[in-house]
Amino acid sequence: MDIVYLVGALIGIGTPCLAGLVWLIRLEGRINTETALREALRQRLDGFEARIYEVLERIESKLDRKADKE
Repeated sequence: MDIVYLVGALIGIGTPCLAGLVWLIRLEGRINTETALREALRQRLDGFEARIYEVLERIESKLDRKADKE
């Protein structure tokens, strides 16, 4: 009878521990995915900023050339 209680105790303790471990592994995967998405978004925004800056520089230089002609 003692072996039955031991097996029951191991199952009772082991199942939540295993579930907790699975939860932690999945949480780590979500964090890694979120980090990668944030990095991709940051790179995309940096590219947008660079293109906007280039266009504004071009517009400003055209305005300066027009002002110099007048």
